[in-house]
Amino acid sequence: MSDGASAATTYRVKAPAYLKITAHAVKYALRPVCGVLLGREESGDVVVEDAIPLFHNYPLGPMLELALMQVDEFSKEAKTEIVGCYWANELADDMSVHRIAKRIGTQIVKFFKNAGILVVNNETLGKAVEGTISAFTPTNEGKCVVSISDSESLEKRISGKQLAEIPIVDFDEHLANVKLDWLHQKVV
Repeated sequence: MSDGASAATTYRVKAPAYLKITAHAVKYALRPVCGVLLGREESGDVVVEDAIPLFHNYPLGPMLELALMQVDEFSKEAKTEIVGCYWANELADDMSVHRIAKRIGTQIVKFFKNAGILVVNNETLGKAVEGTISAFTPTNEGKCVVSISDSESLEKRISGKQLAEIPIVDFDEHLANVKLDWLHQKVV
C-alpha cells in the first residue's frame, strides 16, 4: 500500500447512498451488482451523497459507457461529481475487488483523484450498518476508511423497513423498460 492521498482517504457515505447500495445488493443477492457514487470532496474526505445503480450482471463495455455518459450528465445537473463506484459480489463471503470494479474505478480516478471503490459485505446486509461496506483505491486496492453518516438512524430503518422492500431500479432494468427511472430515485 502506498502513502498516497487516496490511501488515507475517508469516504463518508450518507444515508440515501447507503440505502441504495445495500438495497441494490439485496435485490440481486445472487448476482454481481455495481453502480457509481456521486458526491464531492470536503476537507480531504470524499462525501458520498448518492449512488446510482447500474447493473445486476457483469456489464458489457458499450452499455457501461452509455450508462456512465448519462450519469455524468446527471451529476452535472445535480452539482456533484462521480467520486467512485460500488460493487457487490455474487458470493456472500467474497469481499474482493472484482476486476470490472477496478477497471471502472481506474477510469473514474482520471477525473477524480480520490475516487474509491466501495465493496459490499453481503454477509452483514440487513444485520448491521457498520462493516457492511469497505473502501479501496482503484489502483492498488489500498484499504481506506468508511464512515456511514446517521448509522444509528439507519439501524432503525433497516430493522423497521427491510432493504428488500426499498424499490430500486438499475440501468439494466431501465434498458428492459425505458419507463423505469433509474436516475431520480428517492429512498429516504
